[in-house]
Amino acid sequence: MWIFTTQGLASITVSTDDASKMQIRFRVPAEMRAIQKTYGIRGKIIETAGTDYPCRIITTRLQVIRFVTKVVAAIAYNNFKAANKAGESYGHTCHDVWRAGAEHQRRTIGYGPYEMAIDAITAAEHQHRAEWEAWERGEEWNQESAWLNNANTHKP
Repeated sequence: MWIFTTQGLASITVSTDDASKMQIRFRVPAEMRAIQKTYGIRGKIIETAGTDYPCRIITTRLQVIRFVTKVVAAIAYNNFKAANKAGESYGHTCHDVWRAGAEHQRRTIGYGPYEMAIDAITAAEHQHRAEWEAWERGEEWNQESAWLNNANTHKP
């Protein structure tokens, strides 16, 4: 199970060494330390460089339940990606996951927020291009004149 917190990503599985234990795995040591401190996770820390998850906390199922419960209880945001406290790289990771979910939605039900986001980006790019071209001509650009010019240049 992947848990995306505002402080980083954790992967929760049964311990590979002891099936009676759980492991909370982390890709970034600083995220492990921040999450462990914030949520009070107790357990044995194992660091293994060169693995897909170089940091792990081996703990009990009860500690994992407490951790997940505290993560949910701490939610005070209405936009997860904007609440990121783990830095720019983690922010990019969260956006990548959002895009992957949007693509899954599109493949599964035929449409998704990705199309809406592409439309918004395309509109912003067109607006930026119009502003730049007006500046190059020494003209002042505004939305109303852009609409009028666009309508006049595309007459049948």
